[in-house]
Amino acid sequence: MVTNTCHLALPGRLLLWTLRHWARAMNARRDLPGFVRMTLERMPGHAPLEEAIGQLFASMNMGARRPLRLGTPERHGLTRDEQAILAALLAARLQLSEEARMSLAELQSATGLRTSVRACERLAALFRDNGWQMMPTHERAYLATSNRQATASDRLTGSLASPSQAHPARM
Repeated sequence: MVTNTCHLALPGRLLLWTLRHWARAMNARRDLPGFVRMTLERMPGHAPLEEAIGQLFASMNMGARRPLRLGTPERHGLTRDEQAILAALLAARLQLSEEARMSLAELQSATGLRTSVRACERLAALFRDNGWQMMPTHERAYLATSNRQATASDRLTGSLASPSQAHPARM
């Protein structure tokens, strides 16, 4: 299970960084910062990228069982919610829809889950079509161990984020 951003490939880190900035902007009732948009514009296939990330963030927030816990953009560690979102995106990138749904099921209400999985699959298709990887190597092996370890480690450690290291993304 990935617990630190250094274990992600550059596109995976960019995605997480963008989600965290979106959460910060939303909590402050502001737009996504211009420097984040400029960074996304420099990625090949950027036109639908910002929209797809925005749809994922919106669907995750609207269908959430509770406020999502996302770390600050500067933080290296991943919260439990971020791990679930990344696992779902990775599963969707590998075209494993059921695994993507299972990864998001704990975070989403029954009605929100369907919309979030669709948004996840759309963003994952952009990653797949552009050849962007979430992990530097062994994506399929990570996914196999991620779902097994999440249940056991969550029982032992609980959430990986403390209130000072993560903030809820509120509507």
